[in-house]
Amino acid sequence: MNLQRAFLIMFVVVAVWSKAALAGELELKLGQVRESSLSPGQAQSFVVSLGEADFAQIGVNPRGQALIVKTYDPSGQPFRGAKLGPQEDKLNLVAEASGIYRVEVAAVDKAAMGAYTIALEKVVTLAARLAPPRPF
Repeated sequence: MNLQRAFLIMFVVVAVWSKAALAGELELKLGQVRESSLSPGQAQSFVVSLGEADFAQIGVNPRGQALIVKTYDPSGQPFRGAKLGPQEDKLNLVAEASGIYRVEVAAVDKAAMGAYTIALEKVVTLAARLAPPRPF
């Protein structure tokens, strides 16, 4: 009984800590474009909620600058990343586990500053990707 109570307390503490850690990060929602700007040496983080095996496409318009876009899996481990820019580009990924993925954006040139946009353009479940095409 005491072991169950300890696990329950530990679960609640981890859940509250995880929610607090993500509270300062903006959520990317499907179809919503977020406008942002970077200061020299700064990185910005966003979060995306994905199910296991979901395909996600994140669109970035770096507005003439080169950006590094990195993703981290729900456990906080580095997942995918790419150097994007100076033209509009996309980062595609397939979630290996359900949960909250963090997307971090930073300028390649640490002294650079400038505006950019980021959007979660597409999320497709595994079932939808495997379904037969619908007739017209």
